[in-house]
Amino acid sequence: MQKGGNITMKLLLSDGTAIAVTSYEKTNTTVNGNTVDAVSIVVEKTTLEKVKTMFSDSDNLGVMHMYNNENILVDTFNGYQTRKSIALGDADTSFVVLLAKSSEVNEQIVAMTNEINGIKKTLTELTNSVSDVVKASTDTANSTDDAIKKYNEHSKTLQSITEAVNEMKESVSDQKTNVDNLEIAVKKIKESFTSFAETAETIGNQYASMVEGINTTNQNVSRVLSQIDSAYNTIVAKADEFSHLSSLIDEIKELATSNDNKVLGFGESVATLTEGVNTSKLYRMEEFVNKFAGNCKKMSGDELHTLLDRIHEIHGFYSPPFLGLAAAVACCAFTFLLGGGPVEMFCAFLGAGAGNYLRAKMNQHHLTLFLCTAASVALACIVYTIAFTALKSGFHVSIHHQAGYICSMLFIIPGFPFITSGIDLAKLDMRSGLERLTYAIIIISVATLAAWMLALVLHLKPMDFLPLDLSKFQYLIFRLIASFFGVLGFSVMFNSPLRLAATAGLIGAIANTTRLELVDLASFPPAAAAFLGALLAGLLASMIKTSIGYPRISLTVPSIVIMVPGLYLYRAIYNIGITSINTGAFWFTEALLIIMALPLGLIFARIITDKTFRRCS
Repeated sequence: MQKGGNITMKLLLSDGTAIAVTSYEKTNTTVNGNTVDAVSIVVEKTTLEKVKTMFSDSDNLGVMHMYNNENILVDTFNGYQTRKSIALGDADTSFVVLLAKSSEVNEQIVAMTNEINGIKKTLTELTNSVSDVVKASTDTANSTDDAIKKYNEHSKTLQSITEAVNEMKESVSDQKTNVDNLEIAVKKIKESFTSFAETAETIGNQYASMVEGINTTNQNVSRVLSQIDSAYNTIVAKADEFSHLSSLIDEIKELATSNDNKVLGFGESVATLTEGVNTSKLYRMEEFVNKFAGNCKKMSGDELHTLLDRIHEIHGFYSPPFLGLAAAVACCAFTFLLGGGPVEMFCAFLGAGAGNYLRAKMNQHHLTLFLCTAASVALACIVYTIAFTALKSGFHVSIHHQAGYICSMLFIIPGFPFITSGIDLAKLDMRSGLERLTYAIIIISVATLAAWMLALVLHLKPMDFLPLDLSKFQYLIFRLIASFFGVLGFSVMFNSPLRLAATAGLIGAIANTTRLELVDLASFPPAAAAFLGALLAGLLASMIKTSIGYPRISLTVPSIVIMVPGLYLYRAIYNIGITSINTGAFWFTEALLIIMALPLGLIFARIITDKTFRRCS
């Protein structure tokens, strides 16, 4: 029998409801002829109707926590979801509630284990699919080499063009030399105009074949596109001299104009997987594609190359210290939105700032993704622990404030590739979608495992945050502010200009606050609220795109990155790591539902506001 003395204990239900308790006792009872574990809880100073109401919802009884009069966790009850009986206690205002553990718990564990095994099987199938894509890429590359050989057989005058294209495969840095070689080759084409007509038709056929091959190409697609771009720019530069090629040029321009989303999507994929997210580069690339059809006739091949080189050379606007500050602000705001108070926010500010600064410095030296991720997460956790230990020693803060260490590493969560992978798959861009999803899974796996191992070393546990003494109106105001600065910080980390980042912050403040209020006030499931929040963000971004012209994806993705359940993912890995499969599966399921809901919200917003998105290309 556990008692609280004259001062009542506190029982916290799964939905956060706190019940005053005098004592409790673990015992056994019979359910459906089976002997199961049970707990007897004495509730003081209440009525029978209130007791029935508090213990009526079995979902709220799934995971319960018992705190003593010093607000320290003394016991946890998992699976006591069957209300066996309610009896009158020793006092007229006390009642004894007998809760029995459901006999279906073991069956649920087996079902969840099977579900996890199915997920593992799905991941294996995805790996096999990637291998098939790589094989197809190799076949496409071989087919391209055969086409080049056939092209050489038609005219010796194109030999210098072939040599220039092959040199482009080996090194992008030799682009200027290749362009000069192409100019020499064009002069030779003038001298043999008759034979070039047949060769031009062959180029058109090979180009169509390459465009079809791009849809199934993985690693070699960028090199093939470079070849096509080089040959195309040369033809555009000499269009006035070879009038018979004008129809082919018009077709290429029409293809570039009608498929701006595909071109932009490819640019986004490259930026994500090779250089990190760069919304400024995406903005310039989208602007180039939209204006391509109207401006190409006025630009030579050299001018087009110069313009693309300028876009390619756009690097980060911000230094590592500034990126560290952006991550600190974002994670500090993230901490409050997850339920943390001033102590957790301060420690997370220091930890996230140090962690992202280290990641930015390591990225400057082009270190491997695994090392950058693990090192930055480890430093964030260590700095948080040092700051918390100092506050605990100097100001005697509660041990429960260590729960915010998870928030200090949430800057590493790959929300951008997670969300855009769903959008790519919705457009049936399977290659780009699977690449982004795999990239995000790698980062999540490395980050959570590194944090879990460090938590074991530092004796950190993912505790629940202590309740904040705030009214509903205060929560609303602070959530608006925290959501704005959280999205602003993530946008800066994505290399958005401050004006664009502030615009995304306003969208995120409205959308994320709406999501949180739907959960708290209307009791919406977190996944459903996440879908509506993402839908609202997508609609607002479309309105701003129409009036201001900012790229939709540069506004929508940063505004809902803050909704990605990084805390849930870490808790899932942590509990699975300590073999608490039931709890780990619960958090993983919650995270998975939210992750699926976020891109769906953006997709339906795009369907509503973009006519071209409603049709398959």
